Amino acid sequence: MIQLTLKKDSTCVISQKAYYLTWVNKYKQNGKSKFQILPAAKYEKIQDDLLSEEAKYKLNVFLKNSRALLDTNNREVKELTE
Repeated sequence: MIQLTLKKDSTCVISQKAYYLTWVNKYKQNGKSKFQILPAAKYEKIQDDLLSEEAKYKLNVFLKNSRALLDTNNREVKELTE
């Protein structure tokens, strides 16, 4: 998910840009597949029963790999963690 701030004078430019990493929590409820889109940084920091131990592990691997990739390739685009 991204956040952009546009500045408009005689032209329109992007004045601020940032992104949120999101995690899709997949689980079964009453035999049906369910999906939740969660702010990854928030669930990295809290102890919650919403995510299974396996999902927490996968979330941490995802965050580590995504941050490494984005930190290497992004210029002046920061991750929003709150």
